[in-house]
Amino acid sequence: MAKGGRGRRQAHGLALAVILALGALGGTALLASTPALAQPVGNATPYDGELFSLTNQDRASNGLAALADNPVLSEIGQNRPYYGCSVSPIYGRAADMLTRDYFAHQIPGCSADGGYVWPIMSADGVAWRSAGENIGWNNGYADPASAINTAFMNSPEHRANILGNYNQLGIGSWYTAGPWNYPGSGSSGLADVYMFAEEFALLGATAPPPPPPTPRPSSSGSSGGSHASPTPTPVATPTPTPSPKPKPRPGVGSQFPSSSQGLLSSTIEQVISGYLDE
Repeated sequence: MAKGGRGRRQAHGLALAVILALGALGGTALLASTPALAQPVGNATPYDGELFSLTNQDRASNGLAALADNPVLSEIGQNRPYYGCSVSPIYGRAADMLTRDYFAHQIPGCSADGGYVWPIMSADGVAWRSAGENIGWNNGYADPASAINTAFMNSPEHRANILGNYNQLGIGSWYTAGPWNYPGSGSSGLADVYMFAEEFALLGATAPPPPPPTPRPSSSGSSGGSHASPTPTPVATPTPTPSPKPKPRPGVGSQFPSSSQGLLSSTIEQVISGYLDE
């Protein structure tokens, strides 16, 4: 949570930003449709394009290629109807959270693949190989898009999605005058709230992994994995095995797909020992 800024203010005179991040790897399942939900409360915002540009500026500043605009991902992030949950339809990520008073990656009433957004992407024809999601809301800022982008980039989990191995991006946002009160917010009702959803996806073929390092008698091994920003050499410690069903915690949390490989060669002591045994 970030506090500060100027512009529209809530009851206590503070500007707030709350964010969550999520990533996944693999396929998903779908659910059958059920009765309809009322139209979403609130309306779209004019900030999608600005946040999209800021995200690609962050990637360019870190030597990464720009993400392509994916209109379907943008609609999923905003208010696109989906009929595969027990509450149906739900209207996008940003609009749904403000309409049904929650703030989480797991969508209430959706059980496929843990209730995350991945089955929605698949159902809407996004053939993703890996995917990620950043969500966040704020109020009290003169420029909500800039404020939420700063909050994302200051969080390692959200930054890792922004600088991740993706090539497509969709951004959706939604606004409500309030009151909005999600479980755990600690408020009797928030006003003037902007909700943002960044939907990342890797589509198409991926480059083959690099060859393993050449073994040396004195080395104890080598490992590498994905990381938030590009570096000339792999990290020394392998990253943990990813799970396709991460569980975000309140405030900030994520799981990201990663991989590691290593090759263990003989140590100097083993070489000497083998020589003495001959």
